[in-house]
Amino acid sequence: MEIVSYKSFAAFALLAAFAAFAGDVVLDGATEIVVPQNPNFIERFAANELADHLKKACGSEIKVKRSASDAKTVVCIGRAAFPQGSLKRDNIRFKVGDGKILIAGCDEDFAEARNYHELLHHTRDKGTLEGVYTFLEDHVGVRWTEPGPEGAFVPRRGSIAVAERDETMTPAYEKRRPYDFDGLGNWTFPDEEFYGGWNGIFQWALRLRASSWKTGLYSGHTPAHMRLKEQFFKTNPDWFALQEDGTRNPRWLCWTHPEVLDMWKRLADAWFRGDKTPEAVIPCLKAWPEVFMSRDSIFLEPYDTYGSHRCRCDRCKAAGCETDKGLNDLLWRSIAEIAQHVQEKWPEKIVGISPYPPHQNIPDVKMPGNIRAIICVPGPEQIAAPQFYPRQQKLIHEWHQYLGGKSKVELYI
Repeated sequence: MEIVSYKSFAAFALLAAFAAFAGDVVLDGATEIVVPQNPNFIERFAANELADHLKKACGSEIKVKRSASDAKTVVCIGRAAFPQGSLKRDNIRFKVGDGKILIAGCDEDFAEARNYHELLHHTRDKGTLEGVYTFLEDHVGVRWTEPGPEGAFVPRRGSIAVAERDETMTPAYEKRRPYDFDGLGNWTFPDEEFYGGWNGIFQWALRLRASSWKTGLYSGHTPAHMRLKEQFFKTNPDWFALQEDGTRNPRWLCWTHPEVLDMWKRLADAWFRGDKTPEAVIPCLKAWPEVFMSRDSIFLEPYDTYGSHRCRCDRCKAAGCETDKGLNDLLWRSIAEIAQHVQEKWPEKIVGISPYPPHQNIPDVKMPGNIRAIICVPGPEQIAAPQFYPRQQKLIHEWHQYLGGKSKVELYI
C-alpha cells in the first residue's frame, strides 16, 4: 500500500484547487476584454472596472478592444456578449466556454459620461456593470470591505480558472438602496479624504450592487418636494392645515379639501401622461422632483409629524381628525380617492404610500387594488432593543394581509 504524507497531500490539494479542468477558461495577463463597436457608457465603465481589477489580480495590463480578438481568452461585455433584447430587467447572464467569458445585463443605453452619484442613483438599469462586479467577487475573489482604495482587496492570482457554465442570475431583492445614502453630498466626516469623499462612497455602493432610487417604488414625503407653500399659500391659504390658534400652517396640507385632492389627481395625470415638467399643475416647478422616479408609479406621503399639526377645519373635524383613529382613516380615505382616480384613468399604474404615523394603522377604508404600501421599520437599527421586533413583525404582517400581499418592507440600514 502506498502511503502519502500530509505534506504531499496538501500540495496535491493546492494544485488541484488552482488547476484548470477541461472546459475551463483561464484568465491571465494575455486576456483581452471586448466591448461593442459603439459601446454605451455602462459598457465602457464596466470594461474599465474589470480591466483594472484583473490587472491587479493577474499582474499585467489587460487590453480593452472594440473589435473581435484572437486572444486565447476573451471577455465579452454587454452587447458584445448578448443582444439587449434577450435580457430581462434585473437579470445578469454569464456564459463561459470555448475560450470566452460572456457577461451582460439589461442596461440603459446612453453614451455620455455620468458621475458616480448619477450612475448609482439615477441609472435604473446597469446590469452589465452589476454582472462584472458579481463576476469579480465570485470568480476572482475581489472584496470591497469599505469605501476608498484601502477597502479593495484583490488577490494576486497570476491566472484564474473559470469553470464552464451558462447561467442567469436575478438579485434576491429588487430594491437594494442603503437608507443613509440618501443624504448624499450634504454631510461631512473627519476621514473624508481616506474614503475618497462622497465619490468614494458612491463608488463603493455601486460595487456592492446597491440599486438606484428608480428601482421599485420610491418612498419619500412627497409634499416636501413640491414647493406648495411658494405656489399656493398666498392664493389658496385654505389648502393648508388650520391650527388650534386659528392660523394656517404652510407646511401641512388640509387632506380633506376637494381642491387639494384634485391637485394630486391632476399631478398624477401629468406624470403618467408623460409631461416633461409639472408646470401645468404647479407652475413654479420647472422639473419633476426626485421623489418622482418611475413613470409606472406615484408616491403620496403626508409628513410623519402631521399628527401634531393636523388640520382642524370644520371639514376635517367632521371627518374625525380630532382622534388618532379618525385622523388615520381620514388620511387613508383621501389616499384611496386619489388612487381610485388613478385606477380608473391609468389602470396599469400604481400609487404608493408608507403607513407611517399618524396613518400607520389598518383603516376602516376599502382600498383600490392599485395601492402599494412600503412598511418602514428600523430593523437592524434596533438590534440592541429586540423587544421592538414583535411590534415590527405585527405591523408588516397586518399590512401584507390587508393589501393582499401588495406591500414591501423598507429597513433603515
